[in-house]
Amino acid sequence: MFYQDLFIIDSQKIEEGHAVFTITLNPQHKIYKGHFPGDGITPGVCILQMASDLFSIIQQQNFVIASMKSVKFMQLIRPAVTPKVTFEFSYQPAEEEGHYEAKCTVSHEQETMTKTTLTFCPESQFPN
Repeated sequence: MFYQDLFIIDSQKIEEGHAVFTITLNPQHKIYKGHFPGDGITPGVCILQMASDLFSIIQQQNFVIASMKSVKFMQLIRPAVTPKVTFEFSYQPAEEEGHYEAKCTVSHEQETMTKTTLTFCPESQFPN
């Protein structure tokens, strides 16, 4: 979980089936020292983990990504250039009990950075 280490939540609005989080990335995080020194870029896998962390906040329990239908990384997220990003979720229960299908868009101002369609499941239901 990256919450409060790689990013902090500036604001959140959670409604049934929809949630919006504005976060600030920590440009001093060790991930950026290796990816890439002097011009940190948020790795795609970290963006997905942040989505999972935020979805866990929505559901008030630990959720993980069970599957992905699509992932489009459209723009680089550089904390030195785009320190604040917005994660917007629209979600609904999936066919499998306790699972949710979610569309997540990550943006900075009006620019879409990442778009993905994910299925989340409670961490306790995830096969080891």
